[in-house]
Parts: sequence; structure tokens; C-alpha cells
Amino acid sequence: MARILLTGGSGFIAAHVLDTLLERGHSVVTTVRSEEKARRIREAHPGVPKEKLDFVIVPDISKPDAINGTMGILHAIKKSAPTVKRVVITSSFAAIIDTTKPPTHVYSENDWNQMTEADAATSPFLGYRASKKFAEKAAWDFMEKEKPNFTLATCNPPLVIGPVVHYLSSLDAINTSNERIRDFITGAAKQSCPPTASPLWVDVRDIAVAHALAAEKPEAANQRFFIVAGKFCNKDMVEVISDEFPELRDKLPQGEALKPGEEVAAFGFDNRKSKEVLGLSYRPFRESIVDTVKSLEPLLSQVGTTSPM
Repeated sequence: MARILLTGGSGFIAAHVLDTLLERGHSVVTTVRSEEKARRIREAHPGVPKEKLDFVIVPDISKPDAINGTMGILHAIKKSAPTVKRVVITSSFAAIIDTTKPPTHVYSENDWNQMTEADAATSPFLGYRASKKFAEKAAWDFMEKEKPNFTLATCNPPLVIGPVVHYLSSLDAINTSNERIRDFITGAAKQSCPPTASPLWVDVRDIAVAHALAAEKPEAANQRFFIVAGKFCNKDMVEVISDEFPELRDKLPQGEALKPGEEVAAFGFDNRKSKEVLGLSYRPFRESIVDTVKSLEPLLSQVGTTSPM
């Protein structure tokens, strides 16, 4: 098994990647921003020896921005880590979605968003989308120009939902992707189900396995993978929670309040490459929602009085 460096091991996706790598027999060194974060990870993995799980404290690995953070790591590997053979980067569907395409376009790894720096400056939302494209493009340009000894693979997920395994002191600290589920189960969205926006999703455990497979499989070298399980709307989330957690029904939007969450964008997706090259299979939507709610239930008592009147 391999010795793997995992950056940002205390994050939502990275915590699942860490678990997956350990389960698959790899040894992991992960960067964290503080000794406190390292301590929490150690406590979550009792009995795992230092030779299987170790830490490096790096407070500012992503500064000054996403592009420089990614490129700094790639340059450092080329310069100082000649034994590294494979690099896997978490990119995003934000680097794929292209608003110049027809509304019914079927997205795949072949697509790139067409945003410019000028577009990115118009709003934080567009700035986020642009940053994901710029960072991933910079990584592929590096591979072409620098021709390092290692290969590159990128995993491009859309909305990532699923159970929380990293430490949370409260539901206020939840990752952005799971915020809508939090808002449903706390009653914060009872008066109006929010619009779905992007209708593609994947379970965090599946994106974690995708990272491991991309690192393990030689055929994944220098490939881009669109990691997506399917389409959904926010109304679907509400219905699953209502079915599986009847004690939460009085906190959920109902009737007319559900309508804003019904619409789903017409565009489609092609995830065949992730199945054929990586051998990935995807969890069903219901399982993902149920497991997410179960992981958040212990924190619900802290927000028992926050539902809107």
C-alpha cells in the first residue's frame, strides 16, 4: 500500500477521504491548520498508530488563493518529492458548467466553464466558479509545461452531501453543501423551500472512494473525472426526511411552501467515465439523506428554539 499525503484532513470531504484511505490499507500524512485539529482527528481514530496516520501543521497551505495554493503544492512536489508518482486534486462541477451551452446540454469531463477574470469580478458566486476553473486549468497547464515525474487526476463533484464525520461544535459550522439539510431539519426553511439551483449531487463517501481509486489505478493517470450520482430537487430532500424521520415533519416545509424547491434544471450529466475507468458505483439518494440527518441529529438539541415563527 502507498504512503499518501492528504491536504486539509479536517475538512468535510477530506475527513472521508482519510477514512477511506486508512480502510484501504494506505498510510496517511495529512496537513492540518493547528495542533487542535490534529488532536481531534487522532481522537476519531483511536488505535491507529503514528506510522499509519501522521500530521503536519501547515496554517496557510491555501494562501494567498486557490490557484497559488494548488500550484505551490505541485511545484513543491516536483522540486522536493521525487518519489511521488500520482497527484489527485479535488476540483468541482463549477469548473465544468458552461452557461453558454444549451439548457439541455449533457455535461461530462469534456466541458469547461468559459468564465474570464472580468466575469469573476462581478459577484462572489461567479468568482467562486471562476476560481475553480482557473485552479484546475493551472494544474493541467503545469503538467503540460513542466512534465513532472508524477501524473495528475482531478475529481469534479457537484453538490456533495452525506454524513458528517469531521468534528463539529454546532450546526452553525456545517459545510456549505449540507446547509440545506440542516435548514430543513431545524425548521429554518419551513416557510419556504429554497430553489434547488444546481440539481446534481454525489455522496461524500463516493467522492472519497473516487479519490482513492484515482490514486490507486494506473489507468486513471492524467484523467479528469466527473463524479456525479444523479439529479435531485430540494423537494426530494424534504420528502425523504418526512418519510424517514416523522418526528421532524413539523419542521419541514409543506404544501405551497414546497413549490420553490420543485424546479430542476434541464441539463443532464454523463458519469460513465467514473464507472468504467475508476469502477465507481454510487449510493442512492435516500441513503445519503438518511445518513446525513442521522449524523446531524446529535446537534439538533442546540437549535431547538430557532425555528421561524
